[in-house]
Amino acid sequence: MLMLIDAFPKIGLRPAVFAALVPNSADKLLKDVAEEIMCDHEMLGEGSMGVRTKMALRISYITPSELISMRRVSKVAIVDVRDEERSYDAHIAGSHHYASGNFSGRMPDLVEALKGKDTVVFHCALSQVRGPTCAQMFVDYLSKKSEDAGIREVVILERGFNGWKASGREVCSCMDNPCKAEAA
Repeated sequence: MLMLIDAFPKIGLRPAVFAALVPNSADKLLKDVAEEIMCDHEMLGEGSMGVRTKMALRISYITPSELISMRRVSKVAIVDVRDEERSYDAHIAGSHHYASGNFSGRMPDLVEALKGKDTVVFHCALSQVRGPTCAQMFVDYLSKKSEDAGIREVVILERGFNGWKASGREVCSCMDNPCKAEAA
């Protein structure tokens, strides 16, 4: 069966057509490459001839004020990737804890815990290394999954937990994971 995948002009390229024959393994590779190109150009939904493509997630940053507003109107999950400092330095109310030290091994658990969420906010102490690294690992993991996890946006909290706390935002000291405290 011949399937055609059209690259639309809206991605900034001239129209192109990729052909892939299934089930030949060499042709399957061509189909996989074509789908990867489609994903890289953020084409979502049904492509030509019913070929399903996924949107490539991009990581952006969010301020504490924007996070508070977003939590009021959206299905947001906060993922704290700090290691042991979470237990003695408190955390953002309602957050999940997935320490960076063993983050990659817990990815399937995290995806399961985030079911029903549209947006995932990552942070560490300052959101300069661990938070962005784990956010990228999460996006990479989602891009390789065959089923859609429902996540539409991945963001990093600017200035991390330290910035959140320094700006006077409320924190929680419970030991629950995920934290069951009401989000502010």
